[in-house]
Amino acid sequence: MSDRFESLSRKLAAPMPRRRALRLMGAAVGAGAAAVVVRPFRGDANGVCAAGEQKCGPVCCPSNTFCTSPTAPCCCPKGATPCGRGCCAKGVACLDAATETCGCQPGTTPCGTRTSPTCCPAGTACTPGCPPPSGSTVKAFCGFSDVNLKEHIIPVRWD
Repeated sequence: MSDRFESLSRKLAAPMPRRRALRLMGAAVGAGAAAVVVRPFRGDANGVCAAGEQKCGPVCCPSNTFCTSPTAPCCCPKGATPCGRGCCAKGVACLDAATETCGCQPGTTPCGTRTSPTCCPAGTACTPGCPPPSGSTVKAFCGFSDVNLKEHIIPVRWD
């Protein structure tokens, strides 16, 4: 342990080019910013969420979302319908939570099966050529994953 500390101390005490020093400072600032941005998706050490957030299992849902289930901690946008680990758009029913299958948009006729639905134009009979639902799912935030990190961290360029 003392050898590692001594080695680190020597490296920090050695002369360093300005460009490398700026890169190290930029990385530290970027890491600090990432910690602030990612924090809404995690509870702190005592399990308390920030003001406006909702506790959802081990995570905290941001204020513009709600918890779908504490056992499968996912956060859906307000107005959406929870569907397993996914979310259906406002006004669209969840047909099968196990497969996260959402139904048809309002104004269409639902056809097909629960796991393989199709949506025909309103007022028409179900035919084999009707398309599957489109625009009926919305993004869910589930747990703390690398997907959440990639979508919520501001990219930093090192020139």
